Amino acid sequence: MRIMVAEYAVGGGEGNSIALLREGKAMLTTLKSGFERLEHEVVYPVAENDFETAVDRLSKESDAGIVIAPDDRLCNLTELVESNTVNLGCPSDSVKICADKMRTTKILSENGIAVPRIVFSGEEMRKDGEQGYVKKPRYGCASENVFILNGKENHEDFFFTIVPIIL
Repeated sequence: MRIMVAEYAVGGGEGNSIALLREGKAMLTTLKSGFERLEHEVVYPVAENDFETAVDRLSKESDAGIVIAPDDRLCNLTELVESNTVNLGCPSDSVKICADKMRTTKILSENGIAVPRIVFSGEEMRKDGEQGYVKKPRYGCASENVFILNGKENHEDFFFTIVPIIL
């Protein structure tokens, strides 16, 4: 089988840091090695000018494919793969839900799965320093803009959700 593994940072996605490039290369190498051990041919985009066009072309030429990309691009790229070949990753509708941490938390909670309480900007946080919080964006990946707070910091201007740390 010919399998496409399209990793965004290695494939030429814009705005990637050296750290993301290393992380992307590690994921690509791991998947590529695994598929090759099973005697599959692996193709992947490298430093393309237009990552989406490369994914479209390679997925049409492959028996199956998977995309690794930032949350804001993953759903569209996964839909592209699904339209061209067998998608080995999560279905695009699941990707869309999971990219939204608040929506994911709500769905998990509604289905009886314990989740941390979400505290929004302007809501009361414990100020005694005994309660820790994790501040994270509703959308995003790679642990970007994630901070640990002790409850004493000014949080009035937070745009992001704040999740209490369960100790």
